[in-house]
Amino acid sequence: MQVLKGHTPRKKVFAVAFAPDGRRLASTSDDGTVRLWDLSDGSARVLPGGSRSESITFSPNGAFLAWYVRGGVPGRVAEEIALHDLAAGSTQTVAVADRRLYPPPSVLFAPDSRSLLHAHVEGIRRLDLVTRAVSPPWEDSAGVVFLASTADGKALVSGHTFYPQPGRHFDQELRLRDPNTGQPRRRWAAVGPYLSGVAITPDGSRVAATCGPTLYVWDTDKSTPIAERQIDRRHYFTRLAFSPDGRLLAVGRNDRTVYLWKTDSWEIVARYDWKVGNPADVQFAPDGLRAAVGGSYGKIVVWDVDL
Repeated sequence: MQVLKGHTPRKKVFAVAFAPDGRRLASTSDDGTVRLWDLSDGSARVLPGGSRSESITFSPNGAFLAWYVRGGVPGRVAEEIALHDLAAGSTQTVAVADRRLYPPPSVLFAPDSRSLLHAHVEGIRRLDLVTRAVSPPWEDSAGVVFLASTADGKALVSGHTFYPQPGRHFDQELRLRDPNTGQPRRRWAAVGPYLSGVAITPDGSRVAATCGPTLYVWDTDKSTPIAERQIDRRHYFTRLAFSPDGRLLAVGRNDRTVYLWKTDSWEIVARYDWKVGNPADVQFAPDGLRAAVGGSYGKIVVWDVDL
């Protein structure tokens, strides 16, 4: 187990991401910084252009790191994405919307590392990293708050939250999409107070979502859940991630724990309390041999997955 300390204590670590080679980890925090960790010795450096972003991602070729520029920036009206060149050590920001309608948590590179998809309340937009051109929102993609894709980028899942009639829960929906055209291929409804995480297996065979106290799992060829797990109403699930081989699903809970589920039987095979507070994000390393969690105490733990 490796404990990474550097973010301000008691400031939540919003998001973590492993580099494609598994040697580095990036993180964002409520302290307004983005940090790049060297996992060989646990050292870190603060990257320019930091933000309270709830999403951070490496490009598949390992050349760039991207996150949202969010909150606390005087005079900024446009919604922006920060692009950090890992070789040059420099950060540029690109405006992707005229105004900040909602702080969207998801940003996702295309497999060829030449474009970037990002969530927006008005819909999913594509940023061309060569021309810096931003596409109009995809049709039928409003209300998106989460994005996830398969390892080869041939399937994309979007998680949506819609405002219901007064007195009802928010309406939640997942949509499996063609990543090139954005057209939905399948839809699933989720019941709960809010959508807190979305994941898809690397091979695209299964989709999972956390919605308050409920964990849903669907086979992408079926309309009804193949697994549905609930916890008591005092607790709720947070972010989740499939292992690279699709054999395990890691799920955070607000009782300061992370659970591992086997995806063949949907049984719990491990429970961890790494003393990071309530988990905000959990991710597997590309080789599946390690996982990382960041939480409300401002700490990150990287551990060996030996199941």
